[in-house]
Parts: sequence; C-alpha cells; structure tokens
Amino acid sequence: MSNEEKELGLFIVDHRDSDFGVEPFDICKDLVCDFPAMPRKRRQLHVCELLKYRNLWSTLEKFEEWIPPRFPVRGEQVLLAGVPKGPLVGKVLSYLQQKWKESRYELNEEELLKFVDEAKQKC
Repeated sequence: MSNEEKELGLFIVDHRDSDFGVEPFDICKDLVCDFPAMPRKRRQLHVCELLKYRNLWSTLEKFEEWIPPRFPVRGEQVLLAGVPKGPLVGKVLSYLQQKWKESRYELNEEELLKFVDEAKQKC
C-alpha cells in the first residue's frame, strides 16, 4: 500500500461516521478548506472518495463541479492592518479563517480585514 492509499484510507475511516446533516455539501466544503497542510487537489480527492463510500452521489456530482476558494488574507496583510509581528499574527489569521468559514467562504479580503481589531481583542 502506498502512502497516498494509506492517507486516503485513514481519512475515510476518520470521517466515515461523520454527520453530514441536512446539507452534506457544506460539510464537504469544510473538509477541503479546514486542512491547509494537505494539498487542495488531494483533499478534494479524499472528499470525493468519502462521498462514494457514504453513497452520497448527488452531493458528489455537485462537489466535483465546485472550485474551492483560496483563503483571501495573508500574514503580510494582517501585519499591514496593525497586528505586531509574532504569535498574534497566526491567532488573528485563525480567527479570520473562522469568520470566512462562517460566511461559507464568501467574505473577501477587504471584508475579512474589518475583523482584525475584533480578532486582536479576542486573541
């Protein structure tokens, strides 16, 4: 078994009993956007295989047409917005990423940067 096959198998095992709720497509989006360390194409493949395993064919069709967005804010932009260098940058980025997720990945860079002050206070 290759490392990729092992990784895929572990992903399916980890998520095979997940509650996909009323809108499984939203859960699929989260699965792709919540794992930034894994390359996006591989995350998409993993989710497609999970949907096949779960027999969610209509969601699979919709998911295969979806193009995952890139998180629109980078560390440099957070620094320019007044966050001092250091661990706070990562915390603010995480906070902004959560806001982006809550918006179902619709907020753009400008809209997200409006939350920087709120993030600095909460982090």
